[in-house]
Amino acid sequence: MSGGKGKKLKERGPILVTHQGLSGPAVLRLSAFGARELHALDYKATIRINWKPDMAGSVEGVMAEFEAFKKFHGQKDIGGTSGPTLDLPRRLWQAMVAEIGIALDLKWCDVKKADLRKLAMLVAQCDLQVAGKSTNKDEFVTSGGVSLPGVDMSKMHSKSVPGLYFCGEVLDIDGITGGYNLQSAWTTGTIAGRSIAQMASH
Repeated sequence: MSGGKGKKLKERGPILVTHQGLSGPAVLRLSAFGARELHALDYKATIRINWKPDMAGSVEGVMAEFEAFKKFHGQKDIGGTSGPTLDLPRRLWQAMVAEIGIALDLKWCDVKKADLRKLAMLVAQCDLQVAGKSTNKDEFVTSGGVSLPGVDMSKMHSKSVPGLYFCGEVLDIDGITGGYNLQSAWTTGTIAGRSIAQMASH
């Protein structure tokens, strides 16, 4: 991901294509690590996706697969399959083919090499524009909050305001996706609850 100012962030993992945009572990981690950079860019940046990074991460690697499939399965419709090696989701593949301007019912053997290269570029170097972000209610984790040095983590109470306790998302804690933030909320909530109960019993 790049904002055009030399700052680039990288992440690898599953991607989920939704009706509103991109999501999934890779995107969530990328947005978390680049939260401040994205804010500074007013959430306008370019994200480059390599849909098949295992193919040496290159356009040439994808091109080689295309040429091989074209040679042995030239009579198949290009819109019907991306080949067993690429194995891209059908709707994603058809959207890519259509984006290049190739008819979905065109035979692989009839696709021009120049168009195949454009398609390989779209697979290995798919540039999408980031334009804005979801609303707060849709976010998984929010960055920022009460600064941890001001909190007694053994009791989850404020060091400066007696009787004030914190837990969960109100704290300046945000981990990578995978349940870490939920665990943080459960743990800090349990500690805070027990501390309050202990205080009330005295």
